[in-house]
Amino acid sequence: MEELPQDFHNMVSLRHFYLEDNDQNRKLMPMKIGQLTSLRTLPFFVVGEKSGHRIEELGSLSKLRGRLHVYDLQQVKDKEEAEKAQILGKSDIQELQFHWEENLAEPDNNHGDVLEGLKPHQNVKGLILQNFGGRRWVFWMSRNARVLQKLVKIELRDCRLCEQVPALGHLPHLAIVRMDGLQNLKRIGPEFYGQDGWIIDNCSASEAATPRVFPALRELVLCNMPQLEEWSDVSSLPAFATSTIESFPCLQRLDIRNCPKLMTIPDAAFYLLMSLRELSIVKCMELTCLPDGVLQPSLEEIVLEDCPKLKTLDQSDETEALFNDYSNLHKLQIEDCPELMCLPDGLLQPALLELQLLFCPKLKKPNPDALRRLKLFFLGIMDCPNRESCWEEGLFCTTNLQQLSIDYFGEEYGYFPWPSTSTTASPPSSHLTSLEYLCLWGWAEVKSLPDQLELLPALILLAISNFSGLESLPECLGNLSSLKSLEIWSCPLLEKRCEKGIGEDWHKIAHIPKILIDGRKIQ
Repeated sequence: MEELPQDFHNMVSLRHFYLEDNDQNRKLMPMKIGQLTSLRTLPFFVVGEKSGHRIEELGSLSKLRGRLHVYDLQQVKDKEEAEKAQILGKSDIQELQFHWEENLAEPDNNHGDVLEGLKPHQNVKGLILQNFGGRRWVFWMSRNARVLQKLVKIELRDCRLCEQVPALGHLPHLAIVRMDGLQNLKRIGPEFYGQDGWIIDNCSASEAATPRVFPALRELVLCNMPQLEEWSDVSSLPAFATSTIESFPCLQRLDIRNCPKLMTIPDAAFYLLMSLRELSIVKCMELTCLPDGVLQPSLEEIVLEDCPKLKTLDQSDETEALFNDYSNLHKLQIEDCPELMCLPDGLLQPALLELQLLFCPKLKKPNPDALRRLKLFFLGIMDCPNRESCWEEGLFCTTNLQQLSIDYFGEEYGYFPWPSTSTTASPPSSHLTSLEYLCLWGWAEVKSLPDQLELLPALILLAISNFSGLESLPECLGNLSSLKSLEIWSCPLLEKRCEKGIGEDWHKIAHIPKILIDGRKIQ
């Protein structure tokens, strides 16, 4: 519908207007919705150029509560027009999202003026800005304003021209900070931590002398900031330079992705972070080490990916890291970190369920005793040294293992290594009774796959890749009644042999419901 019915006398008492917030429904924004003065629920409003669609329609909706997303703010001319929405007077709105049209963030835009006019009530708890095109943040987002004192969540998405981050560290209830796509940001400066000298008094008067920054923050996400080079430490604030500072005391998740120029993450900000549960560092090309002391026993998940200069996980005493009790850690993924030398054995605890060590050619083999006590469900090891010795020492022989991805890049082998003996009475393969997904990556010298595959009774999916010299599939595949999917990649000699109905190996795989060869569906 393009407009509401002409007869409003039966609708002015309408309290709840429900419409799913999606691209299609935004095109159906009713005209003159401001006449529904009893409205309490309005999920979104799309600003238009014509009368009945302008932002002033929101001005009479003083009873709105819950969430309100405002789209196409590029249609608003200036601060005075924005103020007609009366956002400041809507005390029951909990979350606000302000959205400008994408690709309209030009240097001479009016975004800053418009945002200034959209000042929220001090009760707001959630604030999301998308495609804001200002270079600086408005006054009500500064460290001197008290508008956001009840803020719990803030998200800044694709604010491409912004040159600094807002002052947030002094906000007493702020639990979630997500900043994604601040493409012009070069530095996270001291303003990030809040007003210089501010003391957050969440404790008794006797404790208030210890400054606290981000006292309630649980989640910090920094993504897609290609120019970010520097992240200042909290001690760079003059008032904190000689003080004991409690920073990020409640942080549970730290996620930094695609910040290729970021060289360091400040140590003091995250030192002895006893609450941290999730740590993700992805595509930080200049990062050489993690913050000192960030590897804490509270961690449940660690993901380090595509950090080509990362040499060490922790600058603290290696023996301390060795004996830390990481009994909460259930996922450890390290991928594309070619300079990483050492993995603290203390990270390998029986609680670990998922382990991926991918493309880390300098990584030293972990302690065999640490490997043997693992009870993994998911394991992936590729392009890491000493893989065959890990196999013989029992790493892959747990009855819990459900998914396994492994390679053995080494021209000295003309076959894919698979253990036939071990310290136990039975072959290690017989322990893999729960294995459902197996991915094998090979090399040109391998002519055949191991016959021990028939000892995997629960196998559902088998994927083989890069076996360019593989001449045939093993007969044992015909005995795997549980196998539901076979995927073959970059194995040119097998294509003709697996041709449906007539290939020499077809009888071995005809019972498999789903077969893919180089992405082409055979069955």
